[in-house]
Amino acid sequence: MTLVEPAYLWTPPRAGSLVDEVADLSETVGRILDPEQRLAVDALTSVDEAGKWTSLNNLVVCPRQNLKTFVMECIVLTKLFVWDEKLIMWTAHEFATAEESFKHFDELIGSYDHLSRRVRRIGRENGAEEFELHSGSVLRFRARTKSGGRGISGDTVVLDEAFALQAHHMGSLIPTMSARRNPQALYGSSAALSTSTILRRLMKSGRAGNWSGSYVEWQAEPGTCELGDGCDHALGTPGCACDDMEKIRRGNPALDIRITRKFIREERDTLPPAEFARERMGWEDPDSDDGQQPITVESWTECLDMESRLVEGASVFLGVDVSPGQKSAAIVACGRRADGLAHLEVIEHREGTDWIVERIAGITDRHDVTEIVADQRSAAGVLAPDFEAEDIDVHWVTLAEHAEACGVLQRAVGAQTMRFVDRPLQPILANALVPAVSRDVGDGGWAWARRKSAGDICPLVAATLAHWGCATSEDLSSYNPTEGVF
Repeated sequence: MTLVEPAYLWTPPRAGSLVDEVADLSETVGRILDPEQRLAVDALTSVDEAGKWTSLNNLVVCPRQNLKTFVMECIVLTKLFVWDEKLIMWTAHEFATAEESFKHFDELIGSYDHLSRRVRRIGRENGAEEFELHSGSVLRFRARTKSGGRGISGDTVVLDEAFALQAHHMGSLIPTMSARRNPQALYGSSAALSTSTILRRLMKSGRAGNWSGSYVEWQAEPGTCELGDGCDHALGTPGCACDDMEKIRRGNPALDIRITRKFIREERDTLPPAEFARERMGWEDPDSDDGQQPITVESWTECLDMESRLVEGASVFLGVDVSPGQKSAAIVACGRRADGLAHLEVIEHREGTDWIVERIAGITDRHDVTEIVADQRSAAGVLAPDFEAEDIDVHWVTLAEHAEACGVLQRAVGAQTMRFVDRPLQPILANALVPAVSRDVGDGGWAWARRKSAGDICPLVAATLAHWGCATSEDLSSYNPTEGVF
């Protein structure tokens, strides 16, 4: 069987994968992996030299009914019955889809004695479906509700229908996995909708090969219609790739195996052109206006300088930000280096807000802090009375100033006139940029979109405000370098 190569394939540096173990278990339940399925499983089960997953996030994108759900099922079965993972969560956007997945596993496990006899209990209550093994391992099925990812955690979390993921899902879910010994998130999706902000961010990083996770995507090659980008993909348009079975095959490795040409022709007759292009060709919908990333990960990383130091005696500007719901907060300092470049450094980033005012009071006691900058319209506004009580002056930025701060940082990164340090094992600022997206402000301005971003970005917002304070000050003096101030 000839392999249909994926359009994109990326795995981080690894020692190998556990694809053989998945293939062996799958074969015992009548599932023989075809070349594309094996390739996807190989990428998603990448391990390092210690035998741990090489990354938390792993994504497979493919048109419907090809392989994405199948390979995640095979991996989950192996996690449950071979690797004895304690808690596996299978999540979907809709209750009906989560229930359908449970029924599928129920039928599969129940059909094979070597699996079913290891099951101690099956929970069938609506919304609380699960399998519990005699080993103590549990596989649960849940829908991702408006409350986010609360109650959804585990050693492995499967995020099916990833096109529907929203920032509140990720903000609630991902931090809960941090205490797990060897956590893994498996994402599966068809092509992105115009509103799929989270999926687009993951796909962008995966396609570029500049993230820590594994990424596999099949799609028909875009832009291959005879009319190029001007093609509207309407049925009967001369030279449209949507009517070329060989081009369709590039995105559908199951063609002529599990998907018939007759079905695709009937699908083409029935679906609106844009729907067919997304669901069968694997071409994502045009992006919405919001949800962009004005500062790329690549340009941001170029400003990283682990040897960067704020010089002794330099004016210090502190940026403060609090995440939505006051779940976490960050303090970031900015000042000038000996060469005049701006230096950014995270002072503190942790849960809650009770610690902020006391921490800032301690900093102002020991260092010459020129200005503290925050946004009173954000969750940080709840701190205003506490700052007043401690006689700590804060510059509360206007919306126009906040937008200006974002633009100033964007220009500084582009011109490489700022540097930042980060923690080697847990890079706070680098991690904060990866999920961050923007929202429009006024006529052409922008600001970071806390609620639309796929993670906690308060360190990035605090850095933006601290940098603005420094960049707009008139004190550009140079001092003798020291080994750090904080």
